[in-house]
Parts: sequence; C-alpha cells; structure tokens
Amino acid sequence: MTIEPQELEINHLRAEGVPWRYGMVWPVDDVTPILVMPRHVLTVISRMTYLPVRALMGERQDRKAAHSRQLAMLLMRETQPDMGIMKIARFFAKDHNTVIHGIKAARGRIKRTGTARKQYKQICQELGVQPNEGNWA
Repeated sequence: MTIEPQELEINHLRAEGVPWRYGMVWPVDDVTPILVMPRHVLTVISRMTYLPVRALMGERQDRKAAHSRQLAMLLMRETQPDMGIMKIARFFAKDHNTVIHGIKAARGRIKRTGTARKQYKQICQELGVQPNEGNWA
C-alpha cells in the first residue's frame, strides 16, 4: 500500500496542528477533504500555460500572463474559503480592485469561450476540485 504525496502532506499538517478550515475544499468524490494551497494553484497554472510562476506573480502585462494571473485569482477565490479579496491582493502584491477585475474578467472569459472553459476544467481536475460552473453555458 502506497501513500499518495497529498495524503502525506495532509497527515504532516494534521500532526503540526494546522487548522483545517484554511484552504479546505471537497474533491470530486465528496468523501475526504483535500488541501489546495495558493502556491499549488500557481504551480498547476504555470505548468499548464507554460509560464514561469515568476511571470504569474510579476508585472507582465501581455495577454497570456494577464489571463493566467486572472485565472489564478479566480481559482484562489474559489478554492480558498478563508482567503478574501484583500488576502489574494496581498499574495499577488496587487490592489484589491485589480483582483476584483481579474476575477470578473476570468469568469466572463470562461463563460464566453470554449477554450477558456476547457482550460479551467483541466486545471480544476489537476487540482482535484469540482469546477464551479454556476450558470455558465
């Protein structure tokens, strides 16, 4: 029997007494909680968009970097119940209005375009979380 790296991380966090309410989301199977940390969101988006994490966190304003950064903001908002707009803004070293705009822009792009929707679903699958499809077509 092998233990998945994710289980090892959760067991390690349990042993250290890290509160479960921070970053806890339910996976697709709705059985056990998993922990999605902000850095993990960035790592997955970085790998899927072929952009370094530094570009996601930085000041680059080209379309690919900006759209990826906005998607990261949206996913952090959805997967981090305790992480509000201000915490996400501090994490990215941005203004809270930038984060609000980024989340709205990412949701709009996912709603409008099939490629953005497909990318969003792939990233959610990679993170092990259920995509929040709300009223999207």
